[in-house]
Amino acid sequence: MAQVLQPLFILLLLIITLICHPKGVKSLEYADYNSIVDIKNSLNQDYIKDIWNTQYKQQIKEIDPGLLRSRKRGKRAGVRVRHSTCNSKVPLPAIVLTNAQSVYRKLDELHGLLKTKRLHNQSQIICITESWLKPEITKSKTELEGYDQFRNDRDVEASGKSQGGGILVYIDRKWATNNQVLFNHTDKHCEILTVKSRPHWLPREFTSIISISCYTPFTGQSRLKQDATNTAKFISSHVQQMETKYPNSCILVMGDFNQLPLRLSGYYQTVTKPTRGLKTLDKCYTRIKGAYSHCNQLAQLGDSDHHAMHLIPSYKPLSKSKPTYINRRIYSDENCDNLKACFDTTEWDNLITDDDDIDTKADVITDYVKFCTDLCIPVKIV
Repeated sequence: MAQVLQPLFILLLLIITLICHPKGVKSLEYADYNSIVDIKNSLNQDYIKDIWNTQYKQQIKEIDPGLLRSRKRGKRAGVRVRHSTCNSKVPLPAIVLTNAQSVYRKLDELHGLLKTKRLHNQSQIICITESWLKPEITKSKTELEGYDQFRNDRDVEASGKSQGGGILVYIDRKWATNNQVLFNHTDKHCEILTVKSRPHWLPREFTSIISISCYTPFTGQSRLKQDATNTAKFISSHVQQMETKYPNSCILVMGDFNQLPLRLSGYYQTVTKPTRGLKTLDKCYTRIKGAYSHCNQLAQLGDSDHHAMHLIPSYKPLSKSKPTYINRRIYSDENCDNLKACFDTTEWDNLITDDDDIDTKADVITDYVKFCTDLCIPVKIV
């Protein structure tokens, strides 16, 4: 299309040049490059725009309105582009969810991904299950630059297992620095780590973001159906407790559930692609429908058999109105004493007379009280 329109545009420009220029065709007999440029600069640009707006633009609009783009050419749109331009002012965090199977041996690879891969670098929460970390591996050895880390290493006595398990959560400091661990649990059937975050910027409908990271180990045929049901009830009960204690928070339930029959009332599962083979074992739940409509399947971390999942938020804040300000009077002890002194020194008999009716007396007294209040009690805009 561009190859066809370019010669036509050049021909149209040449015809307009011959018409508009006062010397006409004769000026082109011995013209060089500089003279042609001078002719172009001397054209009436407003006249050319009027021709385009009145004739050709109307004809193209009648044929195909889609050809006239109201947006600049080359401008991209979509959930991913909108998230990349937010500069950490996102309504919900972008999440990287993966099962690492020993993250300590893959920290160098994780460092490289955060520096070279945009999807990893623009994620606010990195949830890693099966971290396989032990108390001997201190937090200083698992630090990531620019991220706060929260760990729930497997307890040998509580779980009855000496290897595997563990949860590791990284939170981007550019997104939130006010983070607090609310719950830390480990037993034979599940591991839970709950972190409450208060980001630097958050929609008004939320007071905080609560991420509940879970890992439920799978032991094959030895897992009893009753144990799985009890584990699902325990996780559901913990989620309900967080909802009751923090009713205005956005709760995200994520992790490796290993086909656990988990049913959370009012929650939607956002991971839409398989994470291991053809099965979706790593999941993320939220109460907001369509909060994460964009799910990317990333490569495994090292030799792990689970694909990493990248969730980009598509949620738009409900309220975008400007904050409202109200006038509030400062009733301090000093201001109240000044108002009282003003009333004590007032000669009320001079304000009203016996000949005034009740309405006149009420208006006079009300106006005077308002005058004294404005004089003695200052107003503060909040």
